[in-house]
Amino acid sequence: MIITVTANGSVERTMSTSGLTTSGVFRAHNVVLLASGKGTNAARAAHILGHPVICTGFIAGHSGRLLAQLASEEGLPSRWTAIDGETRAAVIIVDDQTPGQDAFLISEPGMSTTAADWQRLKDDVLAVADFNGGIVCLAGSVPPGTPLKAYSELVATLQNRGHKVWVDVEVPALSAALVARPAGIKINRNETDNLLGQTPENIPEIVEAAQAIRAKGAGTVIITLGKAGAVFVDGQQAWLVQPPNVSAISTVGSGDAFLGGLAVGLAREEPVAEILRRAAAAGAANTLQIGGGRLRLADYEKLLPQVQVKPLPLSKSH
Repeated sequence: MIITVTANGSVERTMSTSGLTTSGVFRAHNVVLLASGKGTNAARAAHILGHPVICTGFIAGHSGRLLAQLASEEGLPSRWTAIDGETRAAVIIVDDQTPGQDAFLISEPGMSTTAADWQRLKDDVLAVADFNGGIVCLAGSVPPGTPLKAYSELVATLQNRGHKVWVDVEVPALSAALVARPAGIKINRNETDNLLGQTPENIPEIVEAAQAIRAKGAGTVIITLGKAGAVFVDGQQAWLVQPPNVSAISTVGSGDAFLGGLAVGLAREEPVAEILRRAAAAGAANTLQIGGGRLRLADYEKLLPQVQVKPLPLSKSH
């Protein structure tokens, strides 16, 4: 089982248009409405790949009820924690005349949360995890007012109960999670600057950065590099995974799909090279669709054997 925790979910509306500029009136010719947030997107990708998932996280207000309905309509099992406020909206605009370039993404900050809200979420997540077991992925931004101690305690409690916790979140929540020593974290290269105060520029520096992050508490570290792939580092080995070149439509959500593929491989206890191959193929397949975590299984299966995985030397300074 893969359990995702999305503390700051959203109702995501992705629209395709043509000839987008910074002003004017434009017509959307393709619209996708989804339950979203990084964890839910990762669950979607894992579900498409055929692995059982359960979504958890906060929902609030009319938008929260819509999020829950959309997830249910996709066949994503869930146990949501309802709180006061309103689940945020996210709007993504993709120009199909410039495919693969950065989309416009506008997202609300989300509802505020309290320590009591986080205790209820913790109870719900533990109930699901203790009953089902498996991999637990905490992913995405945290709502305004999130007590970071509560975030750290959620990771620690899950780990102490024997669950393998993976975290994909930005600083400062990432720093709080590292205190609890999660099984693994996934971040992108730019986020290492916020954590370490420097952005690695080449593969040896990325390996060294991953080892430095491991020293802060993570069992395994994956640093994603966009279309260049990702670097995996644990206590014994380092790997570089490189997806094939594709004619991307939109890269929004590809990191979430990567996480979903990664979680599938971890849950099935596959060799590291196969886990990374799954993750990279899922991330690449997502770029051929609009909507976070969406992919066609046929695209994934075509890309999977084209993914390159190779070992890397570990830095001797760590």
